[in-house]
Amino acid sequence: MHDQLTLILPIRDRIHFMRRWFQQARTFSFPWRILVADGSQGAQNSDFFACPEHFQGLHVEHQKYETPDDYGGFMERISLSLDKVETPYVLIVADDDFFLPSGILRSLRFLEKNPDYMAARGEILDFTIPGKNGQNAYGDMEFYFSEHYNVPSRNADNVYTRLAQQCDKYCCALTTVQRTAQARKRFSYLRHINARETWLPLMFDDFGLLAQGKTHHGKHLYGLKQTNAIGSEAHAIYEKDPSILDWMTRPGWSEEMSKLVPYVTREIAEAQNIPYATAHAEFKRLFIARYLSRLIRVKGKGEGTALPGTIARKFEKWRHALKRKIIFKSRYLRAQAALKRFQKSEEVSELQTILDICRTPYDPAGKAPHGEAQ
Repeated sequence: MHDQLTLILPIRDRIHFMRRWFQQARTFSFPWRILVADGSQGAQNSDFFACPEHFQGLHVEHQKYETPDDYGGFMERISLSLDKVETPYVLIVADDDFFLPSGILRSLRFLEKNPDYMAARGEILDFTIPGKNGQNAYGDMEFYFSEHYNVPSRNADNVYTRLAQQCDKYCCALTTVQRTAQARKRFSYLRHINARETWLPLMFDDFGLLAQGKTHHGKHLYGLKQTNAIGSEAHAIYEKDPSILDWMTRPGWSEEMSKLVPYVTREIAEAQNIPYATAHAEFKRLFIARYLSRLIRVKGKGEGTALPGTIARKFEKWRHALKRKIIFKSRYLRAQAALKRFQKSEEVSELQTILDICRTPYDPAGKAPHGEAQ
């Protein structure tokens, strides 16, 4: 099915992660066309792409884009790349992630057999690698269960039920195997309105996807996402605006929201064949009742303590650290259980290959790992 799928790889100035990603692609002999949407500012990436040996056996098209070095630029590069996709399916990948070929193929086959589904993937595990200053592309991987990605399929026939599920438990669909025509339509609108706010365009792209149709989350191992990869667009966002309430109080959030709500409303009205006003009223009700109200409840927790300020701050810091420790321990144990299940399946050799890639650092002074040319 190599002629059915195109990969889009948005990159910036993270040469270590990009090298690792192409180690993965070469080692697995990815048969799909790879469109590299390069938003880097320095010369390292250009030097890398000037050496064809890096892409031996791969179908790579590198395009440099003069887009802003922010989240809006990231989304814009994806949209511009989607205009070049000629296959019926597309997968948007990140340079700090791994995707198993068997997981991609199973997702493709599912979409081929189920035309009412817009996107499909399997399970995703989070992982970390010790390191700092952006040098943690290689090392021993430690896995954690992803609360963010491992949620039930959004497969209800009713569009409002799917949107309600998304409001109750947000799940990003960016790195799923998607139908190209629908993805291009959504990202084209985001580019048209020059969407730039923190996470907001991506959130509404997910709403738009669920308005278009269902999404499938299978039980096979599909991908591994590194959560401590320094230098990503997401990392830059959390550095500047650490919480969703910070995002929502940014100056441009309200204006951009006023452009995105009509977009999702039109998708709902088209999918349900109902008047725009009816779709708008129902989506507004869902978003306020199921999403915003949950954020307000979370914000209110823990406030109103009678402890003196300094003691209260120290207590909150200790409580937060303990809670994180317990959560991470739980996620670690759940990931180990999942890995045991995958060890009995076809994904075992692919997972071992990924572990080997991460244990073989790229050495500019010596022999490059997995046959990578200098």
